[in-house]
Amino acid sequence: ITAFCSLMHPVMGKENPLAYSKANIFEAVTKERYIAHSASITDLFLDRFNPNEPMSDEELDARSEQLRKKIDGSVEDTTASELLNKMIDIVKHTLRTNIYLADRYSLGLRLDRSEER
Repeated sequence: ITAFCSLMHPVMGKENPLAYSKANIFEAVTKERYIAHSASITDLFLDRFNPNEPMSDEELDARSEQLRKKIDGSVEDTTASELLNKMIDIVKHTLRTNIYLADRYSLGLRLDRSEER
């Protein structure tokens, strides 16, 4: 969740630097009302890159759409909704990660920048 927040900050901060500070982004997506959505998105990310059984593009699209529908139906806060949907975008645009490497120094993500948002 922290990595997603760090990735969202430079993009969202261009729209509104005060509303989308790193602290505000983290607070919005980890509120008690929305943390389950953030956890589901994190699970999506972990499942997508599970080295034992990686998720197909089709399954990623289907699960992403399910999550978006849940978010649209239950998140009243437009800022939180926008951030949660942006987290899904990050998962969908991640090409590679070292999340499952045992000896990694830090988390690394390679993003597909062909569809910058």
